[in-house]
Amino acid sequence: MKDNIKKIRLAVVVVLVLIAGVFFLGQKPVNNQNNPTQQNSVTEQKADNSKMPDFILGKVEKIEGQKVFFKSGTEEKSVLVSAGTQIIKQVKEKNAYKNVEAKLGDIKKGVQIVVYYQSINGSEYTANKIQILPF
Repeated sequence: MKDNIKKIRLAVVVVLVLIAGVFFLGQKPVNNQNNPTQQNSVTEQKADNSKMPDFILGKVEKIEGQKVFFKSGTEEKSVLVSAGTQIIKQVKEKNAYKNVEAKLGDIKKGVQIVVYYQSINGSEYTANKIQILPF
């Protein structure tokens, strides 16, 4: 009797694991490394819908006027900062981080930034928001 209960429990667990695996595989696209049409940069996100913004993560190399030059992975990029570009920075407060308003002068060489962009022209981005990260 105990052996039958153990076998039934094992069968139920196996079935649940299989169902969960099928469900999760059906929800996520398979990442095919051999497909040359896929984006190589892990730090760049091109949204497929209007709910997620387009963004790229990088480390600031230099600032010249209204242009910020940064490196994303091994590629050099630049972002044009306009009057309409919102700049924020994350500030640690107690045990959490909060976003506060910032200005172009707060962006320094060596800091990590997230550029939320509205358009790309080659390697130059036009940003609607830049977020300065604390690390």
